[in-house]
Amino acid sequence: MSEARASAAEEISRLTSPFAQPIEPVRVSILYRLALFLVAAAMVLLPLIYLALIVLVGWGLFWHAAENVTIFKAMSGGRGSIQVATFAYLTPLIVGSILLLFMIKPIFARRPKPPEPVALDPVQQPTLFAFVERLCAAVGAAKPERIHVDHQVNASAGFRRGMWSLATNELVLTIGLPLVAGMTLRQLAGVLAHEFGHFAQGTGMRLTYVIRAVNHWFARVVYERDAWDIRLDRWSKGTDWRLMIVLNIARVFVWLTRRLLWALMMAGHVISCLMLRQMEFDADRYEARVAGSEAFEGTVFRLQELNAASQQAFGTLGSSWHAGQLADDLPALIQANAERLPSEVGQEIQEHVRVARTGVLDTHPADGDRIESARREASTGVFHLQDPGTILLRDFDGLSRQVTMAFYAHELGRQVPASNLVPTATMVQGEQDLQAAVEILNRYFKGAIPSSPPLGLPPDTSLDPPEDMRTAYRVLQESRRLVEAGAEKALQRRRRYHKLNQTAVKAAQALHLLAAGYQIDAREFGLTVATSAEAKNVLEHALSERLELREQGAEHVANIQRRLTLALRLIHHPQAWERIADSDAVLAEARRLVTVLVCLRSDLDVLAELHRTFAAFSLLIKVTKNEGGTEKAIDRIRSLAEDLVLQLERLRDGCDAPYPFEDREGVKTIGTYAVEDVPSNQEFGAVHSRAFEAITRINSLYTKALGSL
Repeated sequence: MSEARASAAEEISRLTSPFAQPIEPVRVSILYRLALFLVAAAMVLLPLIYLALIVLVGWGLFWHAAENVTIFKAMSGGRGSIQVATFAYLTPLIVGSILLLFMIKPIFARRPKPPEPVALDPVQQPTLFAFVERLCAAVGAAKPERIHVDHQVNASAGFRRGMWSLATNELVLTIGLPLVAGMTLRQLAGVLAHEFGHFAQGTGMRLTYVIRAVNHWFARVVYERDAWDIRLDRWSKGTDWRLMIVLNIARVFVWLTRRLLWALMMAGHVISCLMLRQMEFDADRYEARVAGSEAFEGTVFRLQELNAASQQAFGTLGSSWHAGQLADDLPALIQANAERLPSEVGQEIQEHVRVARTGVLDTHPADGDRIESARREASTGVFHLQDPGTILLRDFDGLSRQVTMAFYAHELGRQVPASNLVPTATMVQGEQDLQAAVEILNRYFKGAIPSSPPLGLPPDTSLDPPEDMRTAYRVLQESRRLVEAGAEKALQRRRRYHKLNQTAVKAAQALHLLAAGYQIDAREFGLTVATSAEAKNVLEHALSERLELREQGAEHVANIQRRLTLALRLIHHPQAWERIADSDAVLAEARRLVTVLVCLRSDLDVLAELHRTFAAFSLLIKVTKNEGGTEKAIDRIRSLAEDLVLQLERLRDGCDAPYPFEDREGVKTIGTYAVEDVPSNQEFGAVHSRAFEAITRINSLYTKALGSL
């Protein structure tokens, strides 16, 4: 036991010795601190302005109720006059009361309860706590009172009890286990140094907490809708016409109130964004001084890779939960995805970091600007150990599963039964099988997997055995020769087709952002000028050229179809299937897969349209959250949600062929596999989720079915 303790102590000493000396603190000017204080004071003033308006509305309502009763005396000439007087007196009372209720309601609106964090025990995790303590000392920050871990690709520093901890140092550090699994110790130390850099800013951290809290509150009350909003909307459309008039007047005033809240939110956003960005730059300098400026750049790219892997993992979970299955270790799933990210994704990440620049209203700097700032720091850093991040935690796998179960319980509102859990390794194997199907297709098609157009089979595809085996075999050989001869040009068309798809998606995104009233960087969207006319022209040109490519590739696709169907017809001939092991199962599977490709023939075209709409919808929601949304933007989001719902309905109803692979819930159609249910176009989150799942499922089904065939 003593030897084990001595070994553990030596390991802790090795990992923490680089922090023996404190690093040079990041200095900020008195003027900067004063500016931050003034911004925080202004942010506190904004809710007070809103409270004053509530008092003003309440006083106006009371004054009307007490003083305007004289309206009944002025209109006492008959029954009609009394009705008019009653309507004129009650309308402001009802409208004012509803308005007052809706103005007060946001003050008491509760934030959604976050998942219960998994708190670490210092006794059980001595290495991590010692590492954090020494790192905090080196940075000059107060050490956290608690350390939590969760499932996110993120680390965060905050006050343990929110506003109640502002006067104390009751700090809590939350570390996402995917960071620990996916980063080297040097990268992880840099990320933690960034968070402790916020701790070290002391007063600045407290002021920015107030700023962010006010910003988040405004954003929530402006965009969130609850049961009261739904009831008011329903009552205003289905009641007595006189009450409809009153309720619709109330809705107008509630809308005006939300516009006022939006104006206050935007004022706070404009006031605070510069200071918030500077806080991030300052924390980045701490990261560079701990891990080095060169390592900072690698960490930025690694974070982007882990985020992309996390998106893939959640897409996988969405699809697998449809079949009643969930991975038992989410961080392990994210890590596995990160290790096999396609090279194209890495190139896209690099391109995004290269061209993205910080916007005027951004609260966080763009990655490219952060990298440039870290380069100017020109620090070699003090910590260079390249051990895996998991070395800091005991029983990392068990901890990951615990975090995963806590996340599922929060999202589903209940504990997930063991029968629904699948070993992550098994799920990863399924993903690898899909990748194997892609590799098979690349070999079969010489790298030119049909996408211009994608390979569907015509409805009249026959699998009847040929009458003349030798003639059929000669035609098969000739078809194969033609396919191989045309593979190079097909590959060129495929690459061009892919670029045109990207161009069309970006142009569609630009078109919708401009229509929503946002300013865009023309270069970021592949445009020469940032106008709707230019975006529309680029979109139409891309779709037109894509159509031309499909026409050019039609003969090549016909050769592929002939080769494939002839091969399938040949294996149905007695001379062939008698020599195939388990021929009945093989032939039955072939028939099922042919049915899939016949059925997907039309769905693949719907999918391209769905992808463009989904990309615009996703980006518009993101921009609206980051920059604040006008009514124009909300209308555009609502319109895109309606388009997505229609496209999802087409996918769900368009293919009634049975789903060809094993499924715990039994046989279902391809349409219901792709889209389990179509949400209301008012449920933006559900629409986003269903569209993402549909795109993922149809693409994987197409690849798996064609590869298996």
